[in-house]
Amino acid sequence: MKFRFATLMGLALLGLATTPLQAQIFRPGFYGGYGLPYGYGGAAGYTPGMYQKFGQAEMIRASGEAYKDATAGAINYEDARTKYIDNQLHYTNMYIQQQKALEQFREEKNEKRKAERLQWQRNRKPREPETLSPSQLDPSQGSIKWPEPLMDPAYAMLRAEIEDAFKARALTSAANTSDILDLTDQMLERLQTHVKDLRPSAYIAARKFIEGLANEVRGDY
Repeated sequence: MKFRFATLMGLALLGLATTPLQAQIFRPGFYGGYGLPYGYGGAAGYTPGMYQKFGQAEMIRASGEAYKDATAGAINYEDARTKYIDNQLHYTNMYIQQQKALEQFREEKNEKRKAERLQWQRNRKPREPETLSPSQLDPSQGSIKWPEPLMDPAYAMLRAEIEDAFKARALTSAANTSDILDLTDQMLERLQTHVKDLRPSAYIAARKFIEGLANEVRGDY
C-alpha cells in the first residue's frame, strides 16, 4: 500500500511539474492545444515580447491601410481634375467655334447687303434734275413766282437778291451763275432750319423749287 501511494504521489507531482511547461510550449497560436487541458490556445500564454510584436504588426498594417486610402484619394482627385480640365477645354473649343460661326454669319450677311445695295444702285433710274415751268420762272424777264412756304419774311432778303440776279441775267446776259448758285445754297440752308415749322409736303415743294432755280443756271458750267 505504501508503495502504491508513493507511486501515485510521484505521478501527481510529475503531472504538476509538466503542465506549466506544456502551456508555455503549446498554447501560443495553436488551435486545439494538443496535450493542453484548456482546449483552444488563448491569450493567457502570450509573452510581453509577443504583445509588442503584435502591436508593431498592427501599426504597420494600419499605416499600410492609410497609405492605401491616401493613394486611392490622390488617384480619384487626379481623375476628377483631368476630367474638369477636359470639360473646360471642350467648352472653350465650343465657344470658339460658335464665335467663328457667328462672325462668319455676320460677314456673309454684310456681303449680301453690299451686293443687294450695288444691285439696287445699278437698277436705279437716275433722278431727273428739278426744273421750273414758265409759270414759275420767266427766263425772258427773270420774274419768279415763289411758292407759299418761301414767301415767309425770313426769306425776303434772299428772294430779292435772287430776283435781281435773274433779271440781270435775262436783260444783260450777265455771267452771274456762281452768284445765283451761292444764293440758292443759302436759301436751302435757311429752309432746313425751318423744316420743323413746315408740313412735309410744303417743305418738299419749297426744296424742289430752290433746286429748280439752281438747275436753271447750273448748265452754264
